[in-house]
Amino acid sequence: MYDNGRLQRSLLTPLRSVLFSLALLASTFAPALRAQDATGLDDIRAEYHDLLDLFYRPPDPHDLLQAGWTALRSDAGRHGVSAPGPLPDLPSDADAAFEGFSGLYTSYVAGLPPTFTPAMAAADMENGMADSLHEQHTHYLPPAIMQRFLATVGGGQQAVGLGIRFGGDPPGLIADVAPDGPAAVAGLKAGDVIVSADGKDLSSADTPALSAALSGPQGSVVTLSIDRGTGPQTIPVTRGPYYFPPLESRMLPNGVGYVRLSDFVISGTMLPNGSEVLSDLDRRLDDLDANGAQSLIFDLRDNGGAASRPPMSSSGAS
Repeated sequence: MYDNGRLQRSLLTPLRSVLFSLALLASTFAPALRAQDATGLDDIRAEYHDLLDLFYRPPDPHDLLQAGWTALRSDAGRHGVSAPGPLPDLPSDADAAFEGFSGLYTSYVAGLPPTFTPAMAAADMENGMADSLHEQHTHYLPPAIMQRFLATVGGGQQAVGLGIRFGGDPPGLIADVAPDGPAAVAGLKAGDVIVSADGKDLSSADTPALSAALSGPQGSVVTLSIDRGTGPQTIPVTRGPYYFPPLESRMLPNGVGYVRLSDFVISGTMLPNGSEVLSDLDRRLDDLDANGAQSLIFDLRDNGGAASRPPMSSSGAS
């Protein structure tokens, strides 16, 4: 619980640090978000500035670029390509350091053979910089893998399912329901227990078996038998899009503001409400402040990090 007598704007700094100490660097890895340059320098620049600006313990510019350069030299050798020369000492200023690096990098990739492309060289730089932080939730993902990752944990409405998550005992216990999703519209509630789906007994099924039974095409109907402690009830649910917001907030009694972050959504990913996770956090903190919050609870329970689980549904229906 955070309490300084008043919810100050400076609170954003530690909260931003928490968010980005565990965030993957999406702006570098999502080619659909911006045009790619032929050398890969734009991607390297984006990751470089993300790490300097957003990582909870800002790295030294020279050390960061040197780590990427070392990875590039090593991988070039493995591909039988002449490695670039040593990276000289770079200025301490971040922009000046990158300017000194970029000239050497551009000259090097201009002479690469088809067996070792500039894209491969850029990937080595990015991977080396990310790995140099020695932080288990900060990684470089190649573009193709990143796109698949965004489809499941990026906060968008790209999956289709019942909008429920499972966990606990008994099997089939509904732990959460996506707001305004198909399950919520049909009347399912947290605490309900799924007994069967389309007549198939699920009373002893594990989560993968539940997921398989509930998955299906968008627009199709699954008939659930659920138990609320008063005997089975039959509820038809039409499969469709749903979304679990990664951020929730509300005022609690005695001037306590409450913010829950259920997933570390990737930096730069647009949420279905049209905001990005940090701008949404800004807005929620402003609202709590305006409503008289004197202290703040920042709830990270069940948040395993950026890749902990999809923010849409564990059923993964499609």
